[in-house]
Amino acid sequence: MAGPAFIGPGAADAAFVRFVAACRSALSAEAEPAPAVAAAMRGLLASGWQMADARYCAHQPGRQYGSYLLYRSADTGFVVILDSFAAGQTTDIHDHGTWAVVGVVAGVEQDEVFKPAPGTDAPVAGPIRLCPAGSVTAHAPDSLHRLRTEPGTDSISLHVYGADVGDRQRNAWSETARRWVRFRSGYANAAMGVPVYLGDAGADLADRPR
Repeated sequence: MAGPAFIGPGAADAAFVRFVAACRSALSAEAEPAPAVAAAMRGLLASGWQMADARYCAHQPGRQYGSYLLYRSADTGFVVILDSFAAGQTTDIHDHGTWAVVGVVAGVEQDEVFKPAPGTDAPVAGPIRLCPAGSVTAHAPDSLHRLRTEPGTDSISLHVYGADVGDRQRNAWSETARRWVRFRSGYANAAMGVPVYLGDAGADLADRPR
């Protein structure tokens, strides 16, 4: 797959452009691209890459997190997302519905893995992985997990998904209702007034559901 020309604020971010190009190559060459994407993620983090544009690290007003669409492939649909979590933040147990690779850019995150239970029972807790900056983890399409940030330290993490998880219905376990609920996560770009960080030539950099 020939790589496209890129546009957007991230077009000047050479390390990130190379990373996206490596992800595109992995999706073109591999039936299961997650291992190659994880290797590219490790290389990016080992290079010391940080998100230099502070707009993409800001929390949304009234919330303890921000989730920004950095790149959406026009032809394969994979996405790269940056999540910024406040110290002590915990997500719901949730699925992705596609493979995922997560790299911690700053701070420390706890990645709690779960297994589905029969019927409507609560998912079963599995191992907990402590993920400091530089850590890279991969998730299968059917995996369930929950992320926690360590007290006292915000975290920033980079996520690659095989499909646009922000623009699809997914499942989260509601501890209050004791059942699975459907949700669409979306992105913070529109609310915070920032474009998609990097796009293929000719792409619309506004974050609009497709």
